Amino acid sequence: MIATLKDIAKVLVAKHQLKQRDAEIFVNAIVDTVLEGLQADRIVKIKGFGTFKLTAVRDRESVNVNTGERIIVTGHDKISFTPDA
Repeated sequence: MIATLKDIAKVLVAKHQLKQRDAEIFVNAIVDTVLEGLQADRIVKIKGFGTFKLTAVRDRESVNVNTGERIIVTGHDKISFTPDA
């Protein structure tokens, strides 16, 4: 299942009788807080929920499927999530 931030906010509205706008503000604040924590510490643990981790991905060589030309895909950071047990 793929959920958007608005979908998560709708669940909060349904389960906790929040206003839609308040739920959206809350969900966006949580996401912003996690992103800020990842930028600062590269890891964010939310007890009872899980751990977000920023991992560096190295440059790698690949092939352009349209031209067959060899290219370098530049390195970047990726976010991984591991749920708590």
